Amino acid sequence: MNVALDASKMLDEGRPLAEVRAEIEGRYGHFGPATDTPLPPGS
Repeated sequence: MNVALDASKMLDEGRPLAEVRAEIEGRYGHFGPATDTPLPPGS
């Protein structure tokens, strides 16, 4: 749940999707492997 709330907040702040993805992976990556989701354009 925190992942979705954090991502939503960062997007509302106007942060680029690639930056949000990197931040989320940095914060929550230790919980396990990420899903096989393609990186956003410009990453």
